[in-house]
Amino acid sequence: PLLTDRSTTRDLIKRLAIKPEEERGTTNTGDALKKAREELLSSRHNPDARSVIVLLTDGLATAPGEDPDAYAREEAAKVAAEDITVFTIGLGQAVNMDFLRSIASAPEQAYAAPATSTLRSIYSAITAAICEDGAARIDVIPKTRSNFSPLKSDL
Repeated sequence: PLLTDRSTTRDLIKRLAIKPEEERGTTNTGDALKKAREELLSSRHNPDARSVIVLLTDGLATAPGEDPDAYAREEAAKVAAEDITVFTIGLGQAVNMDFLRSIASAPEQAYAAPATSTLRSIYSAITAAICEDGAARIDVIPKTRSNFSPLKSDL
């Protein structure tokens, strides 16, 4: 669930594990998007915070059913309808980047990570994109008589 306590979150992440009986080699991208959407729409979500999903995957939807890519795209459309931003990261060599671009909120929000060593820079780029509402640059160009067009007057 969504939490605001960083130490609890860190501890929960450290304890994440895949049960050996669950290691069947399937990736249910559609259900991952569905669960994330449900959590972001729950009462635990801070209404003042942006709704963002960062999906780290092998990039190959293999479950459920006959067309797992279509199911994932359907769930991605539901996520988009709720104004939730999706970033995708495909980890590994055999990533289907066309698929990841199709479920990300924008094609440039899909990243390829051929190795875990590239994840830090990708997460930094995503963080910068999420925190885009920082200081703005404003240029002030003073106007002088020499670069100011005179007003035309009928007088």
